[in-house]
Amino acid sequence: MEYTFTQIIDTSRNMKTDDYVMKQPILTVREKRLLSNAARLMEELVEAVEVAEDDELVRDVEDALTEVKQGKTRLLNDLVRELEFTPRFERRIKNLDKQN
Repeated sequence: MEYTFTQIIDTSRNMKTDDYVMKQPILTVREKRLLSNAARLMEELVEAVEVAEDDELVRDVEDALTEVKQGKTRLLNDLVRELEFTPRFERRIKNLDKQN
């Protein structure tokens, strides 16, 4: 089974060691947080490179951006209202409207 670097770091946070094995942590909490953030960033960069290398996906993204520029999109709030979702979604929309 393969693990991502982030999964390894996250798992290491939850590991318990006996006092006789380790008196002090190898990494401080701050260092673990920085390492975890760096790992997530690296994963995002790898994904970005993978997208950039996929010609079909790049064309799809370009097409989508063109549609946005042409005004062929609509707000999620409007779509939810148009589809008449349940009142639970309506509450979420109202909350989003308040934030904007």
